[in-house]
Amino acid sequence: MTHSRPWQSYANNPLQAKAARKLVPQLQAYITQKLPEYMMPSAFVVLESLPLTANGKVNRRVLRAFYDAFQPQFSENYMAPRTPVEQVLMKIFAEVLGLKRVGIYDNFFELGGHSLLATQLVSRVRDALGVELPLRSVFEAPTIAQISKIVESFKESNIQSQAPVLVPLSRESRRIKLSSLKEETKRR
Repeated sequence: MTHSRPWQSYANNPLQAKAARKLVPQLQAYITQKLPEYMMPSAFVVLESLPLTANGKVNRRVLRAFYDAFQPQFSENYMAPRTPVEQVLMKIFAEVLGLKRVGIYDNFFELGGHSLLATQLVSRVRDALGVELPLRSVFEAPTIAQISKIVESFKESNIQSQAPVLVPLSRESRRIKLSSLKEETKRR
C-alpha cells in the first residue's frame, strides 16, 4: 500500500490558530518599527505555503481569495460600547478573537468564533464580571449587546445561572477521573 499524500494532510493542527494569534501581533509590532504607517498591511493571513502557478510563481488570484475568505465580517454600522459591561465584553471579545476592534452588534461566530473560543469567552466573562454565563447563551445571543443584557440581568437578580460551573482540571485529576470510569465499566 502506497500513500500518495503526506501524513500531515490527513489531520489538522489544532494549535495553528493559536500560533497565528500570537504571530500576527508580533509581526505588526515589528513592521510598525520598520515601516511608515501608510505602508502597514491592512491584514495578515497566515498560510502554510504560498499558492503557486504551474510556472512556480505566486498565484495572486488564489492569494486574493485567501485574503477575502479570512476577512472577518463586521456589521456595516460599527457601534462602540455604551455601558461599562459592554466595554468589558468588547475587550474580552477582541482578546479571544484576536481582533483590534469589535462592535456591539458584531456576531461572535461571523468574526471567526467557534465552540472552543466560546468556552474561553464564558471563562473570561466569569473572571472579569463575576457572572457564570451559560455556554448556551453565547450561541443564542452572539453579540456584545445581547450578552451584556444577559450579564446585567444575572447581576441584577443576584441568582447564579443553572449552568454547571466550568472548572479547569489538572492533568492528574483528569487521569484519575478517566481511570475511575474504566474501573466502573469493568465492575459491570
